[in-house]
Amino acid sequence: MRNTKVLFKTLEPRLHPTMQDGHCIKYFLKLKGFSLSAIGCRICVKGETVLNVVCGRRRSRRVEAEIARILGKESWDDVVIEARLAVSDPAYTPSAVDALRSIWILKCFAV
Repeated sequence: MRNTKVLFKTLEPRLHPTMQDGHCIKYFLKLKGFSLSAIGCRICVKGETVLNVVCGRRRSRRVEAEIARILGKESWDDVVIEARLAVSDPAYTPSAVDALRSIWILKCFAV
């Protein structure tokens, strides 16, 4: 039973940010007072690795989890959804994140 939980945890879908989403995420981090290299230092990776994750060129659960923690989000998907909303909709409000996330979950797990 333990192996099943690990298998499902590794297979859960995660969103990939676009370059525009990445710029927005960097902006959110700057507002919180963090740079990409500072985040890299905190988790012992290079700032370039953090940049590649933020811009969607690479995946790293440690980097994604640290950025989500810094921004006060539950998961990386919440970070990407908020960035995507901020980029695409000038009338963005944080409460719209919950609506978009529920729509995305329904689309991903529809049979």
